[in-house]
Amino acid sequence: MSAPKVDLRHYNNDYQRTLDTTRDAPITKSSSNPNVDTLHQCRNLSENQVYHLTPEAQFRPRGVQCSIANRFCQRFGGHDSSRKIISQFHGTSFPLSSDRILHPLHLLPQLSPSASDSAYNTSNIASNTLGTTDRITQTNNYDPQLLTPNKPDAASAPSLAYAMATIGVAYFWVGPLIVVFWYNTWHLTELYVFSDHTEVSTWTCAVFGYSILTLASCFQAKLSTLVSAIAIQELRYLMSLVYTYVLALACVSQWRGLWALEDVYLGVTVTGVATSAGVAAILLLLLRCYQSTVGAPAVVKPDSPLDSYFTFSTYFGMKSNSLSLVWDSLFTVLLTASFVITVWRGVWESMDLHFFPKNATKTGLLSLVISYGLMIVLSLCQDKVSQLSAYLDKVHWLLKLILEDFVYIVQSIICITYLRGFWVLLNEYDLYRPWSLWVCHVTSYLLLTASKTAQNLVVFTIIVCLDRIVFLIATKTRLRVYY
Repeated sequence: MSAPKVDLRHYNNDYQRTLDTTRDAPITKSSSNPNVDTLHQCRNLSENQVYHLTPEAQFRPRGVQCSIANRFCQRFGGHDSSRKIISQFHGTSFPLSSDRILHPLHLLPQLSPSASDSAYNTSNIASNTLGTTDRITQTNNYDPQLLTPNKPDAASAPSLAYAMATIGVAYFWVGPLIVVFWYNTWHLTELYVFSDHTEVSTWTCAVFGYSILTLASCFQAKLSTLVSAIAIQELRYLMSLVYTYVLALACVSQWRGLWALEDVYLGVTVTGVATSAGVAAILLLLLRCYQSTVGAPAVVKPDSPLDSYFTFSTYFGMKSNSLSLVWDSLFTVLLTASFVITVWRGVWESMDLHFFPKNATKTGLLSLVISYGLMIVLSLCQDKVSQLSAYLDKVHWLLKLILEDFVYIVQSIICITYLRGFWVLLNEYDLYRPWSLWVCHVTSYLLLTASKTAQNLVVFTIIVCLDRIVFLIATKTRLRVYY
């Protein structure tokens, strides 16, 4: 494959002689004599593009000619070369985190980099000097004069075959394996953790699960640094597998512990189950993290790269190595995660009480029919729902908020009925215990590891939508449908 072509028409002759156009070390340089306006640089890691534009040229309409000083938009190929870009301006390097999109970096007319303290965690966002933000993109065909606002591209949209394949993998491969792992791990803890004393067993599982998850959240940065320092890649990969397995055990223990404790102290009645689930759901909606109740198979993701494998989100997103992260982790694990478990328990046990309580086969099949049926309906209607969401946002933000929360509730019902259907059927036809529990436990984890989806076993990440809080202020947000 030939090296990427670089258009040198708008660069200074002194820079032309030193410009490296190889794929291994791509370098993009700006003019040594820019105009008096501040240059703006924004890199999109997924598209491997660097934009050098003055603020007034960032959103110039298509077809309008740009001045020579504004033609600093150049496409390049290869890996991260931002350090080299900055070093050409002032002879210094700029600390860059490789696991996120490069935040907007403003270069002064003297070509001295200004180290911005705010790191934007959004993609494809260019901020101008006035503080406003707009979503931008560049066409696939290189055009150094044009940088147009982002528009839907039919060619880049996933095809129907790709969407069907994704749904098939999620609902017929990853989803069943996750249910098998959770089911067998759950019953293994019942069998081996103080099986003669139910209350002691549940308390033990709860303490183990909450402790491991809290420690993992507090020390995620140190653990990531420790593993990254290991030179042997195979050893790092092995440690990541062990880490995922321990967190999966902790998640199952946490869920079983709190679930059983609520059964013991709150009882399994129609009123008690509905009340606890309703209160937990309202609190999650007010905290803007009801989306955390949505898991596999509605949301299935591949395993993260090793450099970000040991990090996960918390509610407030506090920085690592700080006391605030400890309180943030405690709030995330003890409160928000517990609310998620309570919602699942309420919906699950309500179905146990109303859907053929004396016929396990019928109630399991009915749960699967509900799950697959809602999945098909939501998949077919997602484009219309997105259009309706955009329309409601123009009418009133509260209407859009209600629609988004309704979609999240439907997605959570899809997940709960899906897991319950397989769970009930496994419980009905599970034979040859305890050997079948061990075999299915190990096999399901190995298969998920081989398919690079083992991290979906860990249902711990809290998804927060703090850009739309009912009791604060209305801001714009986006509807995300995971099909």
